[in-house]
Amino acid sequence: MVERQTDHLVRLVDDLLEVSRITTGKVKLKIGKVNLHEVVRQAVEISEPLITTARHQLKIRETGEDLFVEGDAVRLTQVVTNLLTNSARYTPTGGTIAVELRREGPVAVVSVADNGIGISENMLPRVFELFSQSRAAASGGKGGLGVGLALVKDLVEMHGGAVAARSDGVGRGSEFVIRLPLTTADGVTSVVKDKAPNLDLAGRRVLIVDDDHDVADSLAMLLNSFGADVRVAYSGAQALSCIADFKPDLAFLDLGMPEVDGCETARRIRLTGQGADIRLIAVSGWGQEKDRQLAKEAGFTEHFTKPITISSLRQIMEAVDQNASATNGPLPMGEMQLPN
Repeated sequence: MVERQTDHLVRLVDDLLEVSRITTGKVKLKIGKVNLHEVVRQAVEISEPLITTARHQLKIRETGEDLFVEGDAVRLTQVVTNLLTNSARYTPTGGTIAVELRREGPVAVVSVADNGIGISENMLPRVFELFSQSRAAASGGKGGLGVGLALVKDLVEMHGGAVAARSDGVGRGSEFVIRLPLTTADGVTSVVKDKAPNLDLAGRRVLIVDDDHDVADSLAMLLNSFGADVRVAYSGAQALSCIADFKPDLAFLDLGMPEVDGCETARRIRLTGQGADIRLIAVSGWGQEKDRQLAKEAGFTEHFTKPITISSLRQIMEAVDQNASATNGPLPMGEMQLPN
C-alpha cells in the first residue's frame, strides 16, 4: 500500500512540476520530423502495464499511410501516454479503450476513446484546466489532482495543435481528440521553440487559505516554483494567526470553508493592522453576481472561480501589478474569467 501511494504521489508531483516548467519557459521542444505511428506505438508500450492490470481491451486503428508532424517525439509520446493512462484509470475493470490515428486533410488526428465513467456536461468545458477534476472521477478513488490533462493541453498547443474532449455524460465514456498540423518538410529540422513568458513571483509573499489540503499544498508548490514565498493555512483561524508575522502581499482564500468561511476571514483580515493593504483573492466554485457582490462587500480585491489555471494566475498578477502603483488597500472589485 505504501509503495502504491508513493508511486502515485511521485507521478502527481512529476506532472505538476512539468506543468510549471512548461509555463515558465523552462521546457524547450527538440523539433524534428516525427512519425505519429511510432508515437502511438511507444505510448501504447508505456501504458500497457496499467491497461493489462485493469484487464481492459485495447483497440488500435491506424491509417496505412505515414503521418509526419514537426514536433518533439518524446513530448508527443508523453501526450498520448497521458491520455491512455487517463482512460485506463477512469474506466471500470474490463473496459474498452480505442486509439485511432487518421488524416483529416492537412491535419493528423489522434483520438483516445473509452467506455469509462464519462464527463458531466458542466465539467466538460473545464476538463483541461489545472487542478480540474470531476466529482465522478474523484469519487472513484483513482484520481489525481487534475494535472495530467492540463499538461496534455500545454504540450499540444506548444506543437501548434489543439485538443478537445467529448462525452455523452456520466457513465457514457469519454473521447479525447488531438489535432496536429502535418508537415510537408522532407528532412529533419532542429529548432528550439519557447513557451509563454515566465511568470516571475520572486519577492512575493503569498498566503493560501483552503481547507482542502491537497488543493492548498499543490497551489503552494506551483507558486513556489515561480519564486514566491508561500505560506499555507487550512482554516480561517490559521490564516488570521499568521497575518502579523508573515505579512503577505497577496492571499488566495477559498470561500467555502467550514466554521469561518472565506468572506468572514476576509473581513477579519481587513480589521487587522496588517490586513489593509493585502490583495485578497476570492477562490470559489460560486461565480454568480450575488457571490461576487458578497466577496466585494467582504473586502476582496478580485474573485474568480475554481480551478486556478496558469493563465488566470498570470492574469491576476498582471492586474495586481498594474493597480498596485495607482492605489493602496483594496482594489476595485473585478471578476477574473477563466480562459476558454
